[in-house]
Amino acid sequence: MSLAILLVAAWVGCSGASPGVEPPLQRPLAIDLEWNTAPSCAGADRVRQVIASLLARRIDLDPTGELRVRGDVTAADAQWRLELSIDGEHGVEQRELFAAECDALADAAALVVATSVDPRRVAEQLEAAHAEVPSPPRAEGPAPAAPPVADGSNVAASPPRSIADMRARPRAHLELGALGGIALGWTPRASGAVLGDALVVIGRGAIGAQVAHVFERSGTAVVTARVRSTEIALRGCYVLTRRAWSVPLCGAVELGATAARGVGASVRPGRASALWLGAGLSTRLQWWPHPRVALAVGLDALVGLRRVQFHVDAAPRRVPVYGSAPVAARVTGGVIVRLGHIRRRR
Repeated sequence: MSLAILLVAAWVGCSGASPGVEPPLQRPLAIDLEWNTAPSCAGADRVRQVIASLLARRIDLDPTGELRVRGDVTAADAQWRLELSIDGEHGVEQRELFAAECDALADAAALVVATSVDPRRVAEQLEAAHAEVPSPPRAEGPAPAAPPVADGSNVAASPPRSIADMRARPRAHLELGALGGIALGWTPRASGAVLGDALVVIGRGAIGAQVAHVFERSGTAVVTARVRSTEIALRGCYVLTRRAWSVPLCGAVELGATAARGVGASVRPGRASALWLGAGLSTRLQWWPHPRVALAVGLDALVGLRRVQFHVDAAPRRVPVYGSAPVAARVTGGVIVRLGHIRRRR
């Protein structure tokens, strides 16, 4: 068992997490806590009390709370195993812990949850607890020498790392999306579109690429063109999260290959292509009913920086048949799959 958990256990046994003792008043933190364990083991109330003491604030158990925590404690051979899931503003994290006593897993879970909320406050509380734990009496006489290593030198044991040195690291995951919808501005009339994308999310920032295809569509004139387009975009995003919802707000630069062929009785057969360039904004509303899968609706709005123009040779003159719009937009819906981020640790 780690030093931090030992400190929590010692501190809980003699101070702030005893039943009936509430921490100093602060804005309450609402937690949706589901704790499944054997009847003889510490329950959800113990976890709540320890979290409250580590954060020095009141904890309310509320099914609509801003933090969702689930812990499943089961017997595993000669020890106990905890599968812990934390769903907060930075996404979902899972851990797997083992201990000889099931009550220790309740304290360990409280430590992990409290650290995910406010690592600085937890570090301060544990440092204070560490300072209050009496040191064992020192034996008189010289300290024993460190055991020699293979080359005959002595290596002193390094001191344990301070809890205050712990820092939360940004957690990364990959989101893969498959969406379909309606596109305006890439073809003479509104047309169907499909797209796929990949987004690497690190904390609240994200960067990714997107590929879209707008299906062929013709105009309504007697002499016109059938136009289709394929685009690739680079996106940089800031991601807003709230429980099971996330909203990436992105800036995008998009390069497209637009192809057209003339349509009409007097039009010579043939196909032409040109490059289209645009920049703009992209966003999605994503709902995660499962930590790995989300349903999404999205909007991409771009301004054409390099627009395309097509003409056909229709006797007796050259006729313009299509010019891309100044602004293009896509409205889509689909599925997002999350890879990584949900981590299991032993």
